[in-house]
Amino acid sequence: MFLVDTDVISASAPTKAQRPDAVLQWLREHGEQLFISTITLTEIRRGIAFVDGKGHGRKAAVLTDWESGLLQSFADRILPVDERVAQRAGDLLGRAELRGFAPGLPDACIAATADLHRLILVTANERHFQALDIRYRSPYPEDHERP
Repeated sequence: MFLVDTDVISASAPTKAQRPDAVLQWLREHGEQLFISTITLTEIRRGIAFVDGKGHGRKAAVLTDWESGLLQSFADRILPVDERVAQRAGDLLGRAELRGFAPGLPDACIAATADLHRLILVTANERHFQALDIRYRSPYPEDHERP
């Protein structure tokens, strides 16, 4: 079972100039084994609001439709940031900061969610999670060039 990071979900957005086949294939192959965090929903909505605020209403509408599809697809597989996740995220952040890293609250919450639910985090931004001491992997095959 896997928690999918925002960067991996965003790779499937219809507005992407290049949608990586390897990632899309990986998502299709693992379907019902995939979960997302409410943080991912926040990051997607933030992107839509930004695009809309820049005057790209048509693109924002396409992304809003895509977001609606995600909400339906993941309806019973969206994991919240609750008290346990918040506390675990704080622990992960504090330990990372002691070692000189600053991963940021969104990534710490996603990492904590994966950790507490015993899920493997799937991310193409592996460097964001190295300092958080959780299990993670890339959606790309080992021999595939990553973005």
